[in-house]
Amino acid sequence: MNDRSVKVPHLVFAVLFLGTALVWLLVATGVLSALAVPYLVPGVLVAAGLLGLVAVVAGARRRDHDRHLGHGTVEDQPADDEPALRDRLDELDDLEPTAPLTRPLTTDPKDDR
Repeated sequence: MNDRSVKVPHLVFAVLFLGTALVWLLVATGVLSALAVPYLVPGVLVAAGLLGLVAVVAGARRRDHDRHLGHGTVEDQPADDEPALRDRLDELDDLEPTAPLTRPLTTDPKDDR
């Protein structure tokens, strides 16, 4: 199944990269003075953060809307093997501890082979 949803970290880092490249381009071409950089870089960071927050909220609203319509996502639906997996994990919890994986240290030279 193809997951075509927007990944928020990818979106935020893309905005950070493009914003930084734009600030560099504007300063390098002389459109902006280097004195504007201390104001523009925080602006890029704030814009990327706000865009990330908007993307998270929009994604949550979309998932809630899909759940109300009965179109749950793959993550919302339990896997067929979940009960079997839980049973296996319970079995592992009941196991006794095993022997150590290393040989015990001895001072007897005969044991050192």
